[in-house]
Amino acid sequence: MVRPPKSDPEATVNAILNAVGRLLETHAIPRLSLRAIAREARVGLGTLTYYFPNREKLMEAALQSYYRETLALRDELLGSLDDECAARSVDDLLRELGGRLYRALCERKRWLALEQFLNQARGATTRAHQENWLAPSLDRAVSVLAPLTGRSAREIRLGVQSLVFTAMRYATLDRDGLAVVLGIEPAEVPQHADARVEAHLGELTRSLLGDRR
Repeated sequence: MVRPPKSDPEATVNAILNAVGRLLETHAIPRLSLRAIAREARVGLGTLTYYFPNREKLMEAALQSYYRETLALRDELLGSLDDECAARSVDDLLRELGGRLYRALCERKRWLALEQFLNQARGATTRAHQENWLAPSLDRAVSVLAPLTGRSAREIRLGVQSLVFTAMRYATLDRDGLAVVLGIEPAEVPQHADARVEAHLGELTRSLLGDRR
């Protein structure tokens, strides 16, 4: 297929991937069509299909874009531990980390939903995901947390995974789901749910990864 004339490939691909992110805010994933994405990205359908021949390849590329963003988030969260550990206790920093992780995931609900959708479609996470994203992130967590907490690499890897899975689950619950989990009325969720979940995840983070030195 011939590349569309007068196109900047990188800018065009970014425009398409950004359009996917915007549409995920308002559209159910199964109903997200290539035509709608092309219209949102302000490119022709032929241009879109030149770079992404089908919807599956586009959704996978969008998810990879999200994973690249999570690396920056990972470094920001773990970097804050390194930066502040001299002035504050490790356990206090870990409590704060749990809440920050939850808030960050809530802001990325649309990508979590896409990840779940694609994992269900293919039956599991891919080996490429495990090798390119999961393993390096766990290695980075071990490199930061092991000297700060005195915990083993195995403890840290399992603890981080447990924390992330739990935070992701809370972040993707809708209002009624949070109400059931917290034992409150749905109308109370906007005022109380996030603070309670953040406090719980903060204590969970401290319990799973707290200082053992």
